Amino acid sequence: MGNKLASAAAPLKDIPGVKGPIEDPIEREQNRVFREVEVVVPELEFKSKLNPVPLVYSWFYYSFKIPQQFVNKLFDTISVQKPRRYFHRKLPRVPEIWECALDDMVCVYEAEKQFDRDRKVDQEVLRILNKRVQACQALNGENSNIYCAEVKELERQTENAWRIKYGDIGTTISARKVLNKQKNRFIETRYLASKNKRTETEDEP
Repeated sequence: MGNKLASAAAPLKDIPGVKGPIEDPIEREQNRVFREVEVVVPELEFKSKLNPVPLVYSWFYYSFKIPQQFVNKLFDTISVQKPRRYFHRKLPRVPEIWECALDDMVCVYEAEKQFDRDRKVDQEVLRILNKRVQACQALNGENSNIYCAEVKELERQTENAWRIKYGDIGTTISARKVLNKQKNRFIETRYLASKNKRTETEDEP
């Protein structure tokens, strides 16, 4: 048995067509010397001093790149010191529509623009509450009535306030129409209160 293994491990000398002993492939890979890859970087040789390429590059670099880097660093330092939030911007309030005279067109225009901005803010608040309710329902599933009751109540109150202020006006909403609606609602409320009071006095013996 030992002779068979020794003969199998011996180099193959008697194979027809093979000249000389066969090298062990493992030793051949271990002894292989790999040649280092040479990276040849071409050097730019400017034969003429009036070559337009470096002149144009230098002009572009010092005219645009340096100022751009300076401005970027300046804004980065400002944003780090005092971060700007667009939704925290505080705009000065102008007089409301009921504080303007009828012939003061500038005051009426500013009041209308301020009303449009306030209406967009109210719509955004209502949209955020709707998304919160949907996210809470998707998260809790069947238990949403228990865990989402507070968010749903807040959404219901906000939507009710929005409908009281902007509902039943139409597509062309303006500050003057909202003011007239509020005035009519106050008149109706006072009328119903006085009517109920008069009914109570008549029912008394």
